[in-house]
Amino acid sequence: MADVIVPYFPQVEKDILVSVADRYKKADVWAKDPIIDQEEWENMHTVMWQAGELKTPGPYDKLVNTSFAEKAKQVK
Repeated sequence: MADVIVPYFPQVEKDILVSVADRYKKADVWAKDPIIDQEEWENMHTVMWQAGELKTPGPYDKLVNTSFAEKAKQVK
C-alpha cells in the first residue's frame, strides 16, 4: 500500500506511510470498495474526531456523491 501512495506524499518517509496504512486497516476504516456508504463515512468521522482532526462532522447526504464510484465499479 505504501508503494502506491508514496508519490502523493513525497515529504513523508515510507516507514511512516506503512505505519499509517496499518493503523487505518486495524481501525477498520479502510473502504472495502470505492462506494463510501453512510456507515463508513460515520466511522471515518469518529476516527478523525478522536484524533482531534475534525471539529464538526459533515453530512453524508450533502457531501458524498457515489455516482462516480458506482460507474467505476461497473467497469471491469
